[in-house]
Amino acid sequence: MTNHEKHEQYVFTRKGIRNVDRDAIEVYGMRGIVLMENAARGAADVILETCSDEELQHIVVVCGAGNNGGDGFAIARHLYNQGLRVTLVSISEPKTPDAIENATTAKHMQIPFVDFSGDVIESATIIVDAILGTGIDREVRPPARSVITSLDRYSAKIISIDIPSGLDCDTGQPLGICVKASLTITFVGLKQGFMHETTLEYLGDIAVVDIGCPKILLKKYASSRSEERRVGKECRSRWSPYH
Repeated sequence: MTNHEKHEQYVFTRKGIRNVDRDAIEVYGMRGIVLMENAARGAADVILETCSDEELQHIVVVCGAGNNGGDGFAIARHLYNQGLRVTLVSISEPKTPDAIENATTAKHMQIPFVDFSGDVIESATIIVDAILGTGIDREVRPPARSVITSLDRYSAKIISIDIPSGLDCDTGQPLGICVKASLTITFVGLKQGFMHETTLEYLGDIAVVDIGCPKILLKKYASSRSEERRVGKECRSRWSPYH
């Protein structure tokens, strides 16, 4: 079996992916900010490699308050460093230490921060959805709910970070409302909810980004082997790994 085939079989529940992050930090001594940086750099590379010059004309990154938003701030920095036009929209103040750090860096770099508005979104050629991550397990609440509702009205390509905002990581069901992405860039491995046919309209294509967690943790916390085989069959045509 090739490394590619092995990698594509890792599938994680919400609890499983939390365990990978926890052990990477607490047992192996990796810093959370380093994992976030690896994720952001990988996601930026996917965007640069898969999007056309026309699509890269104006990238609007919409960030929530948690670590998914932190990923968004860091992704914006990497894209801005490539000379692209990038605008940041923070729908609420960052709350986690890593998100605060990346938001602060983006502000120091003078990446434009604006309030969410139709004019900003209408001018976007790509919208990066970094609003809600895999941790959400209840119905989407304001202000995220109204923002997600608005995104569906515009023609820009939507790229979701880790998971489309509002999609339940385990069940694949929308939590009241959900972003409909053209591309989902997910970290570490596929998520259990991605396995359901009903998720196709929300996920779009899928790219899996390796963020440097010890492989022993991936093997330890991935879903059962039978589920991993099923992933290989059903999802292979829709996703590709990025290392």
